[in-house]
Parts: sequence; structure tokens; C-alpha cells
Amino acid sequence: MVLFNISRVEILFYGGLALTAFALVLGMIFAIIHLSRKSRLERTLSEEYGDPARYNIQSRGEKV
Repeated sequence: MVLFNISRVEILFYGGLALTAFALVLGMIFAIIHLSRKSRLERTLSEEYGDPARYNIQSRGEKV
């Protein structure tokens, strides 16, 4: 581009850096959403069904 005096290689380089940064930010946002929903789901299942490890021990014939 003559307007900004940037070569094609620089555009590709900085464009790649910008896309990488965008992907990292998006990944962090999705990780935060996933972790918050996971903890909420675990809490709900624990309230409704109790501790699953206790049921696994009983199904093997061991006493609690």
C-alpha cells in the first residue's frame, strides 16, 4: 500500500499477529464461559443426585 508506505510482507506479518491475538482473546473468553457453566452444572447435579463416588463404592459391594 502506497498510502501508508507498508509493504505486502508487513501487512501479512502484522495481520497474522492481529489474528493470533484475536484468537487468544476469543479462546480465553470461551474458556471462562465454559468453566463457569461447568461449575454451575456440577453444583446442580451434586444437589440433585448427591456424590457419585459414594454410589460407585456401593455398586462394587464395599461398605461406606
